[in-house]
Amino acid sequence: VRRIKEEAGTNPMVVATGGLARLISAESEEIELVDDDLTLEGLRIIFERNQGEEK
Repeated sequence: VRRIKEEAGTNPMVVATGGLARLISAESEEIELVDDDLTLEGLRIIFERNQGEEK
C-alpha cells in the first residue's frame, strides 16, 4: 500500500474489509479504517437502485 501511494503521488484513505481486516489492520500503519460491512452495504445500494429499474 505504501508503494502504491508513493507511485501515485497521492494519499488516499485506506479501508480494510473482509474476515481478516481487523487482524491485518492491527499490524499496518497504512490502514485508516476497518469497515466490516462495506461489501454488503455496496450490494444493498446496487439492489435498491435496481429495484427502481424493474417494471
